[in-house]
This record gives sequence, structure tokens and C-alpha cells, in this order.
Amino acid sequence: MATTDFKDDPFWMSKMKYQFQSWFDLNGSGSIENDDFNKLFDSMVAAKNGERKFDINLFREMTVGFNVSMGKENPGNIFGEMLVKLTCCETEFERTEFWEEKHRHQFNVWFDQDGYGFVEKEDFHQHAKNIIALTKWAEGSPKWQRCNDVMRGLWRELKRGADTNFNNKVTVDEYLNFMEYMCREIKAKTMKIPYWYGSYFDLYFDVIDSLGNGDGLITEDAFVSAYRPFKIPDDVIEKCFNEMTYGGRIAMDRDYWNLCSIQFLHSTDINSPGNILGKMLTGKYD
Repeated sequence: MATTDFKDDPFWMSKMKYQFQSWFDLNGSGSIENDDFNKLFDSMVAAKNGERKFDINLFREMTVGFNVSMGKENPGNIFGEMLVKLTCCETEFERTEFWEEKHRHQFNVWFDQDGYGFVEKEDFHQHAKNIIALTKWAEGSPKWQRCNDVMRGLWRELKRGADTNFNNKVTVDEYLNFMEYMCREIKAKTMKIPYWYGSYFDLYFDVIDSLGNGDGLITEDAFVSAYRPFKIPDDVIEKCFNEMTYGGRIAMDRDYWNLCSIQFLHSTDINSPGNILGKMLTGKYD
């Protein structure tokens, strides 16, 4: 299995190829050979997993489980959880200038509906009304109800965590400080997103999906329709969508949208899909 040039691959794919070559191309020959696998397995067979020997069968189960299993007790997902903890907990959250800029944008454009410079309960009620007008969800329908519930929950948690002077208003500085605290908590808890904020991600997936064909996938047309009201040119939105989905090779389903939303929330990787969206929204996307 010869190694390849990664420069034309999506970033996530190049990382995966590099990782596998680092693990398996032990002699640095530029290709993965039988001797490489033998050396790898020889170094692993002495390891123990409780009463079970870490042999090729366990390695195979771990590798398959890592890719396809939904079971938390599968060896592959135990291994995956370890990797998640390493990558998400040991890297401390950093409050950068760009992080502040994208969250100021979210506060000013999405939450501060009346433009007074602070948010209060009525802003979230209006936000729900705007979503319902856009999606045409029928009054009393499950999605109509969930939209109102999510917005009430969002205000409740912001008031509880960000309203430091208890005046029933949240300023942009209070909001940013609260979001910083939440990002640090998420890092410390292995990417555990608070339910109320995860519900907000889910709601917006349904909003954008409803602008397309409502099949559980955000299409390019739906993505453009969602962000066109922000006076972003269609060609810029299309380019952003194309880059976020690696030229359409990754379907923007609910799980991938949530991943992008988490990256928007706290990632410091300026080229992550979530921050590609952040650059578009803040006018920094070229």
C-alpha cells in the first residue's frame, strides 16, 4: 500500500491518512508492508484488557467498532472516547478576537431583536415568531411548540447564567462572559453540550431543512435561502457551503450540522467547518 500525496485531500482525510501511515509505516519506507503490521501486532499482544488478551481479534473488533458501532461498551468506542478526552480536554479553550467577533455577531443579529444593545425575554419571543414566520410552521404543531419551548429555555438559561446584576437583561459583555464560561465547561466535560443549547442547534437544523425539501439533509439551496436575508451574496453562501461540505462529499445531516455548530461555538481552528460559517457571517470569508 503505497503512501500518497495529501495536498489535494480534505483536511480531515489527510489527517486520517497521516495517522494511519504513522501507526503502520513503522520502517518509514513510504509504503505499508507485512512487516509493519507484524511489528505493530507484536508490540500490542502483551497488553491486557481485563482478562482479554490484546490480540489481532480484539484489534479487529476495536477497529471495526471505532468506525461503525453505536454501542458504548464496544472496544472501538472505548478507544474513541479516550481519543475524544485527549483531544478535547487537554487543549484549553482560548478566547480569541475572532471568537468574540462571531459571538458578538450572534448576539447582535440573532438575539437582540430590537437593537437596544441588550437582550430580554421579549427578544426570544420575537425570535420564535420570526422563525415561525419563515418556516410557516402551523400554530400548535409539534415544531411550532418546540420552537417556542427552545426559545423560552434559551432565555431562561441565559438569564440564570449571564444576568449577573439580576435586572432581567443580558448585555453583550455579560453574554460573552457566560459563553466563555460555557465553552470552558464543555471542554472540561469532554464535549458535553448542555441540553438547552443542543436543542438550539437542533432547532436551527430543522429551520434550514424546512427551507429545502425537509428530508433531513440541508441542501445548498436551503442553506442559501437561510442566509440570504443577512444580505450575503448568493455566490459567497454557495462557496461557504461547498467548503463546509468538502465539495459536497459530506452530507449536511443533523449530526454534521451539530458538529459545525459546536465548532462555531468554541473551535480555535479557523479552517474548521464551523468557523468557515463564522467567517462568512462576520464578513471575513473570501
